[in-house]
Amino acid sequence: MDKCELTDYNLYHLKMLKKAERIKRMKLYNSIDSDKKMQAIGYDYLVDEKDMELQRIPFRKRYDYRLLPIDLKKAKEK
Repeated sequence: MDKCELTDYNLYHLKMLKKAERIKRMKLYNSIDSDKKMQAIGYDYLVDEKDMELQRIPFRKRYDYRLLPIDLKKAKEK
C-alpha cells in the first residue's frame, strides 16, 4: 500500500469531492465490511486529510465543467 505510481491520466473522483460525501461513503463501507475482510486497512482513510497533498491543476489538464453532475453545477453557480 506504500507504493505510488504516476500515470498520464487525470482522475476526477467527483463523489469524493465533498467531505460530507467521503464521510457518508466511509460509514457505508465500514458498515458493509465491518470485519475488514474486503480491505484490511478499513475505510477511515477516506476522510483522513492529515497527509493530503493538493496542487493546482494545469490549465491544459483542467476538468471539463460541462461534464459536472447537476448537483455540483448548482453548487458551482452559487
